[in-house]
Amino acid sequence: MPLTRQQFYDFYYPQVNEFLKLQHSGRDSMAVVPFELWLERCLAQLQAEGQDELWEAVYYRSCFIRYNIWARCVPSEDQAQQQQIIQRALHDLQRPAQSETGRIGAAYARLAILLVGYGNLAEKPQPAELLDLINSLPPEYQDHQIWHPLSVLAFDHNIPELLDLAFEQETISPHSKFPQAAWQRINLMYQIMNGKATRKDVEETLKIYHLPSQFNELRRRMWPRLQDMGLIDRELERLLSTRELECIVTEVDFSQPRLENIRNRAPEKGQAD
Repeated sequence: MPLTRQQFYDFYYPQVNEFLKLQHSGRDSMAVVPFELWLERCLAQLQAEGQDELWEAVYYRSCFIRYNIWARCVPSEDQAQQQQIIQRALHDLQRPAQSETGRIGAAYARLAILLVGYGNLAEKPQPAELLDLINSLPPEYQDHQIWHPLSVLAFDHNIPELLDLAFEQETISPHSKFPQAAWQRINLMYQIMNGKATRKDVEETLKIYHLPSQFNELRRRMWPRLQDMGLIDRELERLLSTRELECIVTEVDFSQPRLENIRNRAPEKGQAD
């Protein structure tokens, strides 16, 4: 019986969390060497202990993590280097899996890399290939971590059948943390692609969103197409700017310890700046 996803996550992510924090804070280059050193030690230890199944799970998932780190170290407009990075990642995944856990890990990593790096592929996979990879995964692996990048790919490259699937799955199995926002996001994408988006769809999205990343994506990905549809006016522009500001203010830590820390760092009266 293959390792469950939770068993693998419990082993893997506490160890790579440090590198992911560097990546998510925009310091990807600082994660490259430490990650590679950790991976080499981890794989050697698992091999010495005879944990072949876990070795495969770590190896394949790390192909995806490595790809993410390296891709974010290179300017997105540098297509030549981006293509080299994704080709290396896909090449590393060609190692034949020896266990069902390994097969699942390789399929998941390949799918994740193809979804995230789709725009940098010289030869883009057909929707049928992506759907085959999704269907090859156990249900526990088919969740928001797939539907979110799948919806981005489908929306950016106008592939209706993939957006239909992402919309259906986000409706059936909503995001565990932010179900309303996740559904509203993909509903807005769906309505835009089908030419049926309304002002109310935009207003509802602005009301429900509460994270900077949500508003950043809205401005960058959906807003231009909403403008092309003639749905954006000054009132909605003001509402978007207001909600973005409220979101930023909400994130600021005004707790008492934080205020005390600020006061302690402030110069006394008469003290030189």
